[in-house]
Amino acid sequence: MTKLRRFIQTAIVYFLGNVLSKLVSFFLLPLYTNYLPPNAYGTYDFIITFLNLFAPILFFQVWDGMFRRSFDFKQKEDKYKIINNAFLVCLIGGFFYFAIFSFSQIFFSLDGFIYILIYGFLFSLSYYYNYACRVFLSNKLLVISGLVSTIITAVINIILIVKFGWGIESLYLAPAIGILLQIIIIECKLKLIAHFKFKDISRHEIIKMIKFSLPLCITAICNWMFGGFTRVIISTTLSLYDNGLYAVANKFATIITLLATVFQYAWNELAYLMANDKNRTESYNICIDILLKLVLLIGSAICIFFKIIFPYFIDAQYWSAIIILPATIIGVMFNAIASVISTFFMVENKTTSVMFSTFLAVIFNVVLGFVLSKYFGLMGATIALAVAYLVLLIVRLIQSKNKYRISISFRVVIILVIIMALAVAEFYLSNNVIYDILAILLLCGGFVLSMRKYIIQISQGVKDRKSV
Repeated sequence: MTKLRRFIQTAIVYFLGNVLSKLVSFFLLPLYTNYLPPNAYGTYDFIITFLNLFAPILFFQVWDGMFRRSFDFKQKEDKYKIINNAFLVCLIGGFFYFAIFSFSQIFFSLDGFIYILIYGFLFSLSYYYNYACRVFLSNKLLVISGLVSTIITAVINIILIVKFGWGIESLYLAPAIGILLQIIIIECKLKLIAHFKFKDISRHEIIKMIKFSLPLCITAICNWMFGGFTRVIISTTLSLYDNGLYAVANKFATIITLLATVFQYAWNELAYLMANDKNRTESYNICIDILLKLVLLIGSAICIFFKIIFPYFIDAQYWSAIIILPATIIGVMFNAIASVISTFFMVENKTTSVMFSTFLAVIFNVVLGFVLSKYFGLMGATIALAVAYLVLLIVRLIQSKNKYRISISFRVVIILVIIMALAVAEFYLSNNVIYDILAILLLCGGFVLSMRKYIIQISQGVKDRKSV
């Protein structure tokens, strides 16, 4: 009961920091779609796709190993030693990053290259600082710094685009400034640089962290072969205009990802804290049960809500993106659940299992992506990605069931899938806003009803705590 209460408290903190921050970016979509044509926005999204692939990999994604390793120690000084070793890896990664990207400019001559270069570096470094906050369970610091970063980014973007008429360059410069400010705030509080000592550097620790993170780097490459490769297919076989449409649809779907990310961050913290708990399999079962209902029911409700606001929220030149919205959101829902399940294997130090399931699903995406986009265009590429994410989810459910004896209620899964299918049918067939709103209320009500067991447990726990 204490664990469940801690999980909910942590999830609320991450919601306030992560989701509210990203919602500010989401509400800037009217600005982007009004001032930036689909070709320009598609180009920006295409470049960000490659940054999201190469930047973290060049840093060896060491923050994951740092975070996991830190939970093996209790003392603050020992945690700083782990962080110091990760910082050295980041310095080496930064050197490779600047060298490789500067060299690549000779061949590609990207407009606004200096802004792209700075943004990519700070974007990668922010992972290190954000995970350092999580190492010390400084969730409030993470929330506050993230909100400040987001607000500054939004204000600068509005000024540069509206006042000075900047184009996509502002989409790199504004977040770079916001991220830098967040890093400064975290540094002032945690004093990571002040605590850095060369005597703490241990080749053994670095190897141990990289050994943990390396399969996740490979997984990151495979993950890029989902959304990133889909963007490549769309941009090369269709057009950058189509990629602009996909980017807008994906921005809506990102809200589902944020919902699951909050759950995942809170779960990660709890899971690592109970890594040696003999009864943790029971917690895994609760995690999957809540996650399936949360993502599939609330995700379906959000999809219908987006249908209502889309024409009022997005400029007319992007309206055709609404056709691919359900397929995009469904794919993201499957991926969100699979991502949280991957935490089970990370807790058990079985990151190779994550890599295997990802690689298998990537094969489906590559093959289906080329075939379906050829015959069905943008919708085909989107459906191919959704199918690949479904394969990823199914494989990880089977893996977790076999390895950790996790029980999955297939009756519940079937019911949830049927409800999701009905929500998609309502999305395409209904032209009545009243019906849309009624469907949203029914889905939200169904989620609350499905959570009644956990709500009762939490309420009882609160009463018992007060009576003590």
